[in-house]
Formats: sequence, C-alpha cells, structure tokens
Amino acid sequence: MANTTFSGPVRSEGGFQTVTKDATTGAVTVTATLTGSTAGFFGATPVAQPDTTGTTTGFTAGSGTAVLDDSTFTGDTGTAAYTIGDIVKALKDLGLLAA
Repeated sequence: MANTTFSGPVRSEGGFQTVTKDATTGAVTVTATLTGSTAGFFGATPVAQPDTTGTTTGFTAGSGTAVLDDSTFTGDTGTAAYTIGDIVKALKDLGLLAA
C-alpha cells in the first residue's frame, strides 16, 4: 500500500478503517473503524460515544460491599470482569491516559 499525506481534511461518506496486513499471508485485519459519530477498536462493532449516568450493576466486591483494589466490574455487559487497575492499565496502554 502507498502512503499519502494530506494537508487538508480527509472526508469519506463510507467511514474509515485502520488495518494491518500480515506480511506472510497478506491477510488484512481491521484494527479500528470510524463511521460518522461512532467508533470501534480492535475489530469491535462501532458504537456511539457512551453517555451513561452510572452503571451500578455488574459489580463484584472483593470483600464486603466496599469497592476495593480487588473488586471487579463487568459494566453489566459480557462475562469478562475487570479491576479498576485493569481498566487504568488498558487506557494507558492505548494512549488514552498518560502513562
């Protein structure tokens, strides 16, 4: 693929995708998708920017009912549960928070 540099805005009616291409097989993998006001990363389905008032379900306390360093959260979606430390590390690894 060629590299192109633009000095003005880049526009597309069909959205944008960031992809990687395997050097051996040539297989293309979508790593980010931007369509309108939605975004999806690492092949996830694009969604609108979240606007929540506080998801309170999907929480498992580490000990008792207080939020502790070993408490986990699912966000009430899926089965994967994360500690706050997991979430902060992922945001830093993605460059969404300063390391």
